[in-house]
Amino acid sequence: MQELSALAGVLAALTVGVISPGPSFVMVARTAVSASRSHGLAAALGMGAGGVLFALTALGGVMMLLGLRLVFPGHRA
Repeated sequence: MQELSALAGVLAALTVGVISPGPSFVMVARTAVSASRSHGLAAALGMGAGGVLFALTALGGVMMLLGLRLVFPGHRA
C-alpha cells in the first residue's frame, strides 16, 4: 500500500508538470499575439523541430555508448 501512495505522489507531480505551460509555450504565444498567427505557427514548428533534433541526438549518443559497451562493459550480447 505504501508503494501505491508513492506512485500516486509521483503521478500527481508529473501531471502538474504536464499541465503547466513552459517557456516555449510563452514564447510561441507571445510571438503569435505580437506578430501574427503565421509567425506563431512558425515558432511552434521550430520548437517541434528542435525537440525532434534533440531527441535524435540523444538517442544517437545512447546508441553509441551502448555500441562501445561503455555503459555495460561486462555484458555480452
